[in-house]
Amino acid sequence: MKSRVVAVLAALAVPFALPSPGLTLNESTHVLINRQAAIVSRLDSTLKDRLGLKQGLLEELAGDSVLRWIEIGGRYEDEGDVGAAVAGTARYLRHFHDPLPGSWDTAGLEFLRQYDSSARWMQRVDQAGQNVGENWGWPRARTEFKRALTEPDAGVRGQAWADVFEALGHVMHLVVDSGVPEHGRNDIHPLEGALRELGVRGYYGNYEYWVSDQHGAARSLEEARFVANYLACPSRCPIFPDPEILRQPTGDDVATVPVARLIDTKRYRGTNPNLTLSGPVGLAEFANANFFSEDTGVPRPFGRNYPFPDVTRLVHVEVPDPSGVVTAYFGKGDGDGRSAFPVLAECVYQGFVALPVKCVDEEVWNQVATEMLPRSVGYAATLLGSFFRARMDVQSELAFGSNGFAPGIRIINRTPGETMEGTFELLYDQG
Repeated sequence: MKSRVVAVLAALAVPFALPSPGLTLNESTHVLINRQAAIVSRLDSTLKDRLGLKQGLLEELAGDSVLRWIEIGGRYEDEGDVGAAVAGTARYLRHFHDPLPGSWDTAGLEFLRQYDSSARWMQRVDQAGQNVGENWGWPRARTEFKRALTEPDAGVRGQAWADVFEALGHVMHLVVDSGVPEHGRNDIHPLEGALRELGVRGYYGNYEYWVSDQHGAARSLEEARFVANYLACPSRCPIFPDPEILRQPTGDDVATVPVARLIDTKRYRGTNPNLTLSGPVGLAEFANANFFSEDTGVPRPFGRNYPFPDVTRLVHVEVPDPSGVVTAYFGKGDGDGRSAFPVLAECVYQGFVALPVKCVDEEVWNQVATEMLPRSVGYAATLLGSFFRARMDVQSELAFGSNGFAPGIRIINRTPGETMEGTFELLYDQG
C-alpha cells in the first residue's frame, strides 16, 4: 500500500499561494476525457448520417479533425497564468460551482471577488468582455453551427465547423470540472501546485495531480492503461445522467439552456445525500455530497463547511503500514450517500509531537476517480448529444394551391419531447 506524509511543514513555508492552472483537472486529462466522451457519444454517426461529414469524428476541418478540435477546446479552457489569476482574467477562476448556496449568484468561486459559477460561465455570451480570451461558450457553438450550415463559401463553413467543435470542447471541460470535489466545494486547493512549483513531488493532496500522474505522457503505456481502468468498458463504463436532466428548465437569467443541469439540478441542498443516488442529479451535486476535497475533510476556519460526507459518522479502519505514515482509513457511515472506501486517510504528522490528522492520499483519490471519472465521460457525452439532438425528416408531396397541384415538401419534427416554430430555408451546393 502506497502512502504520502502530510506536507504541513511545506504548507507553512508557503503562507500564501496564488491559484494556478493546477486548480483544475490538468489539461492533458481534459484531452483524454473529451476524447473518450466524443467516442462513446453518438456524434460519429450523427455527423456521417445527418450532417454530411462523411468521415465523422475523423473529418478534417480547417486543418484538424473533429475529434482533435474537441480535444483542443478541452485543453485551452484552462488559459490563464498566475498573473491572470491576480488580475481576475484567468478562465479557470470560473470553473467552480457549489450547489449548496441555492442561488447561482454565489455558487462560483470567491477569491478576491465573486466569480461566475461554471453553470453560468458556459452560457455567457460576453466571455470575451472579461479579458479572458475569446467567447467559447454554448452560445458561440450555436452561432458557429448556423454559419457551418448556411455560409455559401466552403472554406468559411469549414472554419465554422471547427469552431463549433472547439467551443463544445470548452463547454465539456466545464462539465467535467464540476465532477472534481474541489470544484463542487469551492476549495481553491493551492498547496500541491505551489509545492510542485518549488520542485516538491510525491505529495498527493491534490486530486488533479494524482490523476494526471496516473496517465503520464500522451500515447504512453500509462495513458492506455489509465483509459482502460477509468474511462472505458469493461473496467469503468461511462455513467450517463438520467435523461430527464435535460428536460428541466433552469429558471436562470444567464444559464437558460438546460445543459446547465448537467452541473446542478438544484435537487441536492445539503440535507439528504441519498438524493444523489437516483434520478436527475448534477455532477457538482454528486461530487459535493459524496466526497471530500483537499481541504474539506477537516473543519475550515475560512470558507464553507459541508454537511456530507458526515465526518462524525466516518468508520475508522486500521491498516497495516510499516512506514507509520498512514495508520488508518475512513469509510462512510450507513445512509451517507454513495458507499465509498476510503474517503479519508489518517496520517501521522511528525512535528514536535506525533499527531494523527485526517488527510487525503492516493488511495482516497483512487476511490474518487473510480466514481467520478466514468460520470465525467458520460455527462460530457450527454452534452454533445444534447447539442445535436434535433431529428428532422423531409418528405416530398403534392400540395394543392391556387394553380392546382404542385410539388412540395413536408418537414417533420421527430425530436423527442420538443416543439419547434419558425421558418425553414432550403440551401444546397451546385456542383
